[in-house]
Amino acid sequence: MHAYRGALVNAWGTLHDRNRRPFENMPDVDPRGRLAVTMQTLVAPRHWALERAMRVWALTDNAALTSVQQSDGRVLRAVRQAFIDYGCDPEDANLRSFVVFASGVGLMHASGSTPETPPELLDRFLDFMLRP
Repeated sequence: MHAYRGALVNAWGTLHDRNRRPFENMPDVDPRGRLAVTMQTLVAPRHWALERAMRVWALTDNAALTSVQQSDGRVLRAVRQAFIDYGCDPEDANLRSFVVFASGVGLMHASGSTPETPPELLDRFLDFMLRP
Protein backbone atom coordinates (compact mmCIF):
# COMPACT_ATOMS: atom_id res chain seq x y z
CA MET A 1 0.00 0.00 0.00
CA HIS A 2 2.87 2.35 0.82
CA ALA A 3 4.40 1.86 -2.65
CA TYR A 4 1.00 2.40 -4.30
CA ARG A 5 0.48 5.66 -2.42
CA GLY A 6 3.97 6.81 -3.36
CA ALA A 7 3.33 6.02 -7.02
CA LEU A 8 0.02 7.89 -6.87
CA VAL A 9 1.69 10.99 -5.39
CA ASN A 10 4.40 10.86 -8.06
CA ALA A 11 1.90 10.40 -10.88
CA TRP A 12 -0.20 13.34 -9.66
CA GLY A 13 2.90 15.51 -9.27
CA THR A 14 4.04 14.72 -12.80
CA LEU A 15 0.61 15.43 -14.29
CA HIS A 16 0.17 18.60 -12.28
CA ASP A 17 3.62 19.91 -13.11
CA ARG A 18 3.07 19.22 -16.82
CA ASN A 19 -0.17 21.24 -16.65
CA ARG A 20 1.42 24.09 -14.68
CA ARG A 21 4.88 24.25 -16.27
CA PRO A 22 3.69 26.62 -19.02
CA PHE A 23 3.12 29.30 -16.35
CA GLU A 24 6.87 29.57 -15.97
CA ASN A 25 7.60 29.46 -19.66
CA MET A 26 5.71 32.25 -21.44
CA PRO A 27 8.48 34.78 -22.18
CA ASP A 28 6.71 36.23 -25.21
CA VAL A 29 3.42 36.85 -23.39
CA ASP A 30 2.89 40.14 -21.56
CA PRO A 31 2.42 39.95 -17.77
CA ARG A 32 -1.36 40.48 -17.92
CA GLY A 33 -1.65 37.71 -20.51
CA ARG A 34 0.40 35.34 -18.36
CA LEU A 35 -1.83 36.09 -15.37
CA ALA A 36 -4.96 35.52 -17.47
CA VAL A 37 -3.70 32.12 -18.67
CA THR A 38 -2.77 31.16 -15.12
CA MET A 39 -6.16 32.17 -13.71
CA GLN A 40 -8.05 30.39 -16.48
CA THR A 41 -6.08 27.23 -15.77
CA LEU A 42 -6.59 27.48 -12.01
CA VAL A 43 -10.37 27.75 -12.34
CA ALA A 44 -10.78 25.22 -15.18
CA PRO A 45 -12.73 22.26 -13.77
CA ARG A 46 -10.82 19.61 -15.76
CA HIS A 47 -8.89 18.11 -12.83
CA TRP A 48 -10.72 19.58 -9.84
CA ALA A 49 -11.85 16.30 -8.31
CA LEU A 50 -8.30 14.95 -8.27
CA GLU A 51 -6.91 18.31 -7.11
CA ARG A 52 -9.31 18.46 -4.18
CA ALA A 53 -8.55 14.85 -3.25
CA MET A 54 -4.81 15.53 -3.25
CA ARG A 55 -5.20 18.64 -1.10
CA VAL A 56 -7.33 16.74 1.43
CA TRP A 57 -4.86 13.84 1.41
CA ALA A 58 -2.01 16.34 1.98
CA LEU A 59 -3.58 17.17 5.34
CA THR A 60 -2.56 13.73 6.64
CA ASP A 61 0.27 12.54 4.37
CA ASN A 62 3.69 14.20 4.18
CA ALA A 63 4.51 12.92 0.69
CA ALA A 64 1.25 14.28 -0.67
CA LEU A 65 1.84 17.56 1.18
CA THR A 66 5.33 17.91 -0.31
CA SER A 67 3.99 17.26 -3.81
CA VAL A 68 1.17 19.80 -3.40
CA GLN A 69 3.56 22.39 -1.96
CA GLN A 70 6.03 21.94 -4.82
CA SER A 71 3.32 22.35 -7.42
CA ASP A 72 1.80 25.34 -5.62
CA GLY A 73 5.23 26.91 -5.32
CA ARG A 74 5.72 26.71 -9.08
CA VAL A 75 2.46 28.59 -9.67
CA LEU A 76 3.07 31.17 -6.96
CA ARG A 77 6.55 31.97 -8.32
CA ALA A 78 5.21 32.40 -11.85
CA VAL A 79 2.30 34.59 -10.71
CA ARG A 80 4.61 36.67 -8.51
CA GLN A 81 7.02 37.17 -11.41
CA ALA A 82 4.17 38.29 -13.68
CA PHE A 83 3.16 40.92 -11.12
CA ILE A 84 6.79 42.08 -10.81
CA ASP A 85 7.08 42.25 -14.61
CA TYR A 86 3.87 44.29 -14.63
CA GLY A 87 5.57 46.82 -12.37
CA CYS A 88 4.60 45.81 -8.84
CA ASP A 89 7.23 45.97 -6.13
CA PRO A 90 8.23 42.53 -4.77
CA GLU A 91 6.33 42.85 -1.48
CA ASP A 92 3.14 43.87 -3.28
CA ALA A 93 3.70 41.09 -5.82
CA ASN A 94 3.86 38.57 -2.94
CA LEU A 95 0.48 39.67 -1.62
CA ARG A 96 -1.17 39.83 -5.04
CA SER A 97 0.16 36.43 -6.10
CA PHE A 98 -1.11 34.85 -2.90
CA VAL A 99 -4.59 36.40 -3.36
CA VAL A 100 -4.81 35.23 -6.99
CA PHE A 101 -3.68 31.73 -6.08
CA ALA A 102 -5.93 31.47 -3.02
CA SER A 103 -8.88 32.67 -5.09
CA GLY A 104 -8.25 29.91 -7.63
CA VAL A 105 -8.07 27.27 -4.90
CA GLY A 106 -11.22 28.68 -3.31
CA LEU A 107 -13.10 28.53 -6.61
CA MET A 108 -11.95 24.95 -7.04
CA HIS A 109 -13.28 23.94 -3.63
CA ALA A 110 -16.56 25.75 -4.28
CA SER A 111 -17.08 23.93 -7.60
CA GLY A 112 -20.22 21.90 -7.69
CA SER A 113 -21.89 24.12 -5.13
CA THR A 114 -21.64 27.32 -7.16
CA PRO A 115 -22.15 28.08 -10.85
CA GLU A 116 -19.14 27.98 -13.18
CA THR A 117 -17.06 31.16 -13.06
CA PRO A 118 -18.00 33.40 -16.01
CA PRO A 119 -14.97 34.51 -18.08
CA GLU A 120 -15.88 38.20 -17.72
CA LEU A 121 -15.64 37.83 -13.94
CA LEU A 122 -12.07 36.56 -14.29
CA ASP A 123 -11.20 39.57 -16.47
CA ARG A 124 -12.69 41.97 -13.93
CA PHE A 125 -10.86 40.21 -11.10
CA LEU A 126 -7.58 40.46 -13.00
CA ASP A 127 -8.17 44.17 -13.70
CA PHE A 128 -8.83 44.64 -9.98
CA MET A 129 -5.63 42.79 -9.01
CA LEU A 130 -3.58 44.91 -11.42
CA ARG A 131 -4.76 48.25 -10.05
CA PRO A 132 -1.97 50.41 -8.68
